[in-house]
Amino acid sequence: MPFTTNKSIALEFVEEVLNKGNLEKMKNLITPDFVWHGQFKEVRGLKSFNEWLSLERSTFPDLQFNIVDDVVEHDKVAIRWILQATHKKEVLGFPASHKKFQTTGINIFHFEGDKIKEVWIAFDALNTALQLGVVDVVQRSIEKKGHASPFNKRRGKQKNVI
Repeated sequence: MPFTTNKSIALEFVEEVLNKGNLEKMKNLITPDFVWHGQFKEVRGLKSFNEWLSLERSTFPDLQFNIVDDVVEHDKVAIRWILQATHKKEVLGFPASHKKFQTTGINIFHFEGDKIKEVWIAFDALNTALQLGVVDVVQRSIEKKGHASPFNKRRGKQKNVI
């Protein structure tokens, strides 16, 4: 399969399936044994992926992947993106914050013929969690007490943190 065709299919998957939630379109883009290797969950098959994506899109209804860059090599396409969304429903035990957030990540698409067989996704989950307020920044307790930290060394001298 020509590289440009794989790239077009991957871009169509992002725009039609992830951004618009067009689950009917997905049938033409993936293999029957499709696997989504998510950062928190692995999803296998069309039916399971439809259910998972429907839940994701109800949690983040304005979800938008904005493609920044792509690389094509043999039977793989990598897409770097910026995601923007609003947290509208409970997810992973955290209640809806109704906060908008932005994060960056990458999808790697593996093709079998002219269909997507697998997708791996990695994104900045810590930054997302900080923006949504589900985690707090915690200062190291040793630094809070004014003790020297090994992270503040300069030319062999320690700098005290106050």
